[in-house]
Amino acid sequence: MSDLPSERITPANPFEYTTVDLFGPYKVKDEVRKKVKLKVWGIVFCCMASRAMHTDLVSDQSAEGFLPALKELHMFLDRLEKSKLEYEVSKHGTEWNWRIHPADSLHRNGAAEAAVRTVKQDLHNLGGNGVFTWVILQQPSISLSDPDGLFHVGPQGPVITRGHSFNIICNTDSQYPGGSFHLFRGSNITRTESAVSHSASFFFPEADYSHEGNYSCVYEVSVSSRSFHSSDSELLLITITVILQQPSISLSDPDGLFHVGPQGPVITRGHSFTIICNTDSQYPGGSFHLFRGSSITRTESAVSHSASFFFPEADYSHEGNYSCVYEVSVSSRSFHSSASELLLITITASLLPVIGAAVSAVLLLLSVLIIILLLKRRQKKRNKETHSKCAFKKGQATSHRSKNEEDDKALYENVELDESMDHDEFEQDYINVDSDRSEQDYINVDSDRSEQDYVNVHSDDS
Repeated sequence: MSDLPSERITPANPFEYTTVDLFGPYKVKDEVRKKVKLKVWGIVFCCMASRAMHTDLVSDQSAEGFLPALKELHMFLDRLEKSKLEYEVSKHGTEWNWRIHPADSLHRNGAAEAAVRTVKQDLHNLGGNGVFTWVILQQPSISLSDPDGLFHVGPQGPVITRGHSFNIICNTDSQYPGGSFHLFRGSNITRTESAVSHSASFFFPEADYSHEGNYSCVYEVSVSSRSFHSSDSELLLITITVILQQPSISLSDPDGLFHVGPQGPVITRGHSFTIICNTDSQYPGGSFHLFRGSSITRTESAVSHSASFFFPEADYSHEGNYSCVYEVSVSSRSFHSSASELLLITITASLLPVIGAAVSAVLLLLSVLIIILLLKRRQKKRNKETHSKCAFKKGQATSHRSKNEEDDKALYENVELDESMDHDEFEQDYINVDSDRSEQDYINVDSDRSEQDYVNVHSDDS
């Protein structure tokens, strides 16, 4: 005898290794159409590790008839230990690996054959005449209704705000009156409500974190004193969250050296500034995250729902779009608010060096002008002194020349006076001589001397 397959002797989770087999057919009668008899086949899923069995009915041997039974198995597995199943699913995936055994090789599927034999024996003990009643209940639907409207549908399901009410509604299309709905959270029945018009509503007055989880509905109805259950509805994943208000962001400058430009505050480089985040929250504590762009730059604890981020010296590296996000922990869970509006901060160069340079230039220019004025004034003074000296010398020369002219004039007058006196004396002498001499001699002498004296006088005058 060969060794048993490894799937039979290796420890595994329930139905991790499963063998399946069909058996039948069986005759069944419809509960509604009592005169109609149908053929159905039984299907058994057997866990190869634990020999656990899951049995269902299929309408035929086609793939379309098999898939609903496989779906029922999946729903059955969802009610097992979910943590282990999620671990195995994340580790190995969710796809099935099929191994088809030939129909004439029953020994290769011994576990399924043994399960079929057990099921047949039980059915024989129950049925007696071999005719069974088959009640087919459709899969119910499940939905969420929020009277306050404070929920949104996330990628995995509805997200409800903590503290608000909500309704889970189960519906089915059934040909049987009455019945009830069981609401499952995970694998446990949380509540049961009677069906009214094939519907039931499960009201939760105040959403809390204990209400999170996967919900499903199962419809149950009694037919001919026998209870029948529908398959599970699809899963409804409900998440409870806390909605935090959008924080505000503002700028404070202790030095007051900033102004608001068309795009936001403009801060002078080198000066301090503070970014302030505020929010209105119903939860104490928490913290604020300061974002520059998409990166967290700093985090500060909230004090009275506010936090300040101090920058002692503004630099160009501080430019950018800033926003605040408020985070708070509620019931050991962390929640974040939406980001605040953007605060665009621009850093500009300080004007003090420019002003200092301008003042220095003005002072230098004034000094140069003062020096030039002093030099010009000194030069003008020198020129004035030089002009005065020249004028004085010119005056002396003029007065000296005038004095010389006066002396010359006086000398000329003296000369003329002397000549006159000489002429008079000569005339006197002439008269005297003429009186003594003859008239002929007078004429000769007078002509001779007068001409000679005249020439001499005029030569002296010239």
